[in-house]
This record gives sequence, C-alpha cells and structure tokens, in this order.
Amino acid sequence: RGGEASALGNLGLVRHACGDLDGAIDAWRAGLEIAAQIGDRELLGIFLNNIGEACLQRGETKLAKNALVEARQITQSTGDQRTLADVHRNLATLAVNLGQWERALEEVDAAIAICEQLGARVALGQALRTRGEVLGYQLYADGTPTGRYATDAVTCFEESIALLETV
Repeated sequence: RGGEASALGNLGLVRHACGDLDGAIDAWRAGLEIAAQIGDRELLGIFLNNIGEACLQRGETKLAKNALVEARQITQSTGDQRTLADVHRNLATLAVNLGQWERALEEVDAAIAICEQLGARVALGQALRTRGEVLGYQLYADGTPTGRYATDAVTCFEESIALLETV
C-alpha cells in the first residue's frame, strides 16, 4: 500500500503541475487515506502540505490552514525538515492572504533557516522568493514603495534568482 500512496502522491504532483488542482487534491486525499491506514506519518505530512498549498491556490483559506497546521505538527514530530520548510513557506503565503505580515515573515524566516541548515539550494531559493513576495505585498499594504521593505525584497529576489538559475 505504501507504493500505491507514493504513486498517488506523484499523480497529484503531475496534476498540480498541469494546473488540475481538483485532480491533484483528489489524488493527495486518496494518498492521505492510505498513509493514515498504514501509519506512515511522514507521508501524511507531505500530503497535508501539498493539499494545503493547492487549497491556497484555489483561495480556500480555511481548508489550507487546517491542512497546513496539521502538516506542521506532523512534520515537527517526524523530524522531516525538508517538508517542514515547505510547510513554513506555505504558512507564510497563508499569513499574507490573511494580512498577517509579521506572521508571514516569521514563517518564511523559519523556512529559510531550515533550508540553510539542510543545504537545500532549490528549497532555499523558493523560500527567498517567498520572502521577497511577502515583503513586496507588504509594500502595497503599507503604501510605501521605498525603504527597507523594498531593499530587502530586491535582495531576496536577487539571491533567489542566483540560487534557482544554477539548477
């Protein structure tokens, strides 16, 4: 059954990449059910994170929050740092959607710290890009397109580009 859950996870990734969010969520929910049945908590965390991210993209904030909070609890307990970094990055996006700028920065900074610790260049590039987005959104919310947020956002995007263009 573990192989079936893994295949459903991959199916969800392909559907997600093709823009089929409903199909991706369906695949991940089916995988989530199997992961729960076989007691694979690491897969549970991955599926919940993926579901949360897709729900964010569909604008389903409450569903996204529920999935991501549970994913964070599970990944913290299993020690899956790579997925935990993704969860923090997604929680930062959720916080932006809720207008919680400081919370968004806390979450994305946690993701960055984990990625730096792991030496995960692609994940670090993604986290830096998310930090730049958070700072950019805050510029619009504050109505001040200059100053510290602008400088920090530019730095985050430049560092993100440097990391992501090498892969």
